Amino acid sequence: MARSKYNFIRKRIYIAGHIGMVGSALVRRLEQEDCAIVACNRGELDLMDQAVVKNWLMQ
Repeated sequence: MARSKYNFIRKRIYIAGHIGMVGSALVRRLEQEDCAIVACNRGELDLMDQAVVKNWLMQ
């Protein structure tokens, strides 16, 4: 696999749509990096509410 030009080391990366085709492919790829993958289901987080999203990401 080609080496990424981005530095993922010790980064938290949010994947929206992690269950879908593209999102799940991103998760599989990022699992090979030294990073923390952050994801949640639609029922757990309302992406339309900016304050809720900010609070969730700060956890």
